[in-house]
Amino acid sequence: MSLNAYKRYRQRMVILLVICGMGWAAIAIQLFRIQILDRYRLKNKITQQFVNKKPIKAMRGNFYDRNGRQLTQNVMHYSFAVNPNKVENPQQLSSLLAQLTAKTKREILKKISDKGKSFIYVARNIPKQDCEILLNFQDDGLIKEPNIRRYYPYGEIAAPLIGLVGTDNKGKTGEEYYLDHELAGQDGWMVVGADGLGKARMRGDFPREEPTNGKDIFLSIELDMQIILEQELKNAIAKHEANGAMGILLDPNSGEILAIASLPSFNPNRLDQLPDNSLVLSPVSSAFEPGSTFKIVSATAALEKAIIQPDEKIYCENGSYKLTSTVTVTDWKPFKFLSFREIIQESSNIGVIKVISRLEPMDLYMAARAYGFGERTGVNYQGESDGLLKNISEWSGVTQSEVSIGYEVSVTGLQLALAYGAIANGGYLMEPVLVRYIRDQEDRFLKVDNVDVVRKVASSQSIETLTGMLEDVVSQGTGHAANIPLLRVAGKSGTAKKLVNGQYVSRYIASFVSFFPSDDPAYVLAVIVDNPRRGGYTGGMVAAPVCQNVFSRIYNLDQDNIILEPVPESP
Repeated sequence: MSLNAYKRYRQRMVILLVICGMGWAAIAIQLFRIQILDRYRLKNKITQQFVNKKPIKAMRGNFYDRNGRQLTQNVMHYSFAVNPNKVENPQQLSSLLAQLTAKTKREILKKISDKGKSFIYVARNIPKQDCEILLNFQDDGLIKEPNIRRYYPYGEIAAPLIGLVGTDNKGKTGEEYYLDHELAGQDGWMVVGADGLGKARMRGDFPREEPTNGKDIFLSIELDMQIILEQELKNAIAKHEANGAMGILLDPNSGEILAIASLPSFNPNRLDQLPDNSLVLSPVSSAFEPGSTFKIVSATAALEKAIIQPDEKIYCENGSYKLTSTVTVTDWKPFKFLSFREIIQESSNIGVIKVISRLEPMDLYMAARAYGFGERTGVNYQGESDGLLKNISEWSGVTQSEVSIGYEVSVTGLQLALAYGAIANGGYLMEPVLVRYIRDQEDRFLKVDNVDVVRKVASSQSIETLTGMLEDVVSQGTGHAANIPLLRVAGKSGTAKKLVNGQYVSRYIASFVSFFPSDDPAYVLAVIVDNPRRGGYTGGMVAAPVCQNVFSRIYNLDQDNIILEPVPESP
């Protein structure tokens, strides 16, 4: 080898060694970056690709009636999707899917053969019992998505009270919304790994946190009584072609609400058919002018101040009384002389106004306040109205007369029921009880609504006298249609014109509030019917018969007889 050739060889070797050295240095630097500098970032990236945290859904708590009858259920459903690029057996898969949907096998086969898509829903919200075969079918292209749906086995019964949950399984209305923080529970989670092909793999050593299921709610309502009340209200709406009706049945001695209804109702199982006007619980959320059912306030104020004796006669102006130059008060029929007892019995507006004129306005105002009007009852429910009882400083020259007969004041059905409950139990206004217990995950029962007295509304003597007057209303007065043979019932009718655009029109709120049996009251019932258009419009003609029917059915109710079976869910 010549000297020149040797030099060229050495130069090439040096260049080669330099290049190799630089290459090894680059590899070393890259390894240092990967193993040291970027270790945690790359580790997290790999973990994200092959290890995921998957939620474990908590089971929502359920509602029960006072006797433990279940009013809601959590039902497992599945939705099915496909990845057409991974489907292994399209013929068999399309046959199974066709059995769960309204589509034909051919239509589904065409859909799952669309290779241009990687995710296509083919069936949604199928009850678990209806898709067991498909759940056991193995195909890499079939995607199974479990989800829990809320189901209401009694449909429309107590729907405005219980409310509903949305597709996200969160409460949207009613007690489902108001008590969502108790019902929802806390989701858990588990770590799921994936193999090299992307398939999920679970290992026992992966971390996991179990969910905390929601708490169960035991309401104060009694299901059979709730059904009876709703059936009778529905019959009244149909009979009188009314816009709607509401009712409240409660125990006057404890304040427990045994049934509370608002019609028209809705089916919470059909989220696609929800009318906006039926989602509220009217006895709690809607206020109205009560008319003559409010006369218990006037009677109580008069008796407490001893401005009149029950048998004292008042001239009732033969049915027409000019209150001012622009305001004339009328009675439903002409009366001449009536005793105070008969004024309440016959519901004479003129008689009540003339008696109350002997009082100071503050006396009437304080009597109304004592019964709880103008303030919320504190019931465990969203959106309660406090009604309207204007401050005494806002009263005009005719306000005292108007309020004494149930105008210029608005109340809720629940307020009315509790006020009559105070008469029934001897004079004590009770706090309403709607939620009796909450059951936690350890099966411990936690009392929620205690039996509490708000205040004494009047003396025992006044209450006893007023009870006798209300018994006369039913036995021989405007509430005769609520009478039950051989049993004592007390109550008061109300018929109030509706206020539309600031004017009173010939549309009515017909109401009747009663308690039974009046010698040892166990139940108070308030019935309010909105705008009856056929077969009468007064509280005595429209609402009193509903009270009679409800009381009669409850009195004869066999506690072992379930009058409405829960309806199993259907797809």
